[in-house]
Amino acid sequence: MVNSSCWARCWRGGRRRWCREARWRVGTAETAWAELRDAATDLGVTWPRGRSPRATGEILAEQFAATGDLPRPVRGRETNPEAVAALERLVLAVEVERYAPRPLEVSADVLRDDALTCVAALRNGVSERSRRRADWLPSSLRRGGLPGVRPGPGDVESRDRDQVIEHVGR
Repeated sequence: MVNSSCWARCWRGGRRRWCREARWRVGTAETAWAELRDAATDLGVTWPRGRSPRATGEILAEQFAATGDLPRPVRGRETNPEAVAALERLVLAVEVERYAPRPLEVSADVLRDDALTCVAALRNGVSERSRRRADWLPSSLRRGGLPGVRPGPGDVESRDRDQVIEHVGR
């Protein structure tokens, strides 16, 4: 007999994968940004609301880490220059898509690769426990996890025990 909580975890992880794949079919900079936001949320990394993409990128880059299996990884911009470059390209694409008359001519594959590079760097910067929790119990699903869905005013921005919570509720 299979444990019902095991089924719930498999369902949540499968639903998160489905949302991710549905999002990538759209293939815009905004969808890549939303995927990065959801991955950060799932990993317990603070996603600063109400900030520009550039300011958010600066904060996220400090959470990047290089590939390694350390219990407490070393984080920062200098640890993963490839991910920082990918984040800068993604931030530029989001800014242009939001604020310019025409978006950049960037393929969906390039946007996806840049977003996945950033997600990998964020995953390297958190504990194994946080990575497992992100895979099995993605918190981004609690607020919908679909393109265009923003967290509500009562959502907690960070739930990783290694980080300070910058905003809780009203």
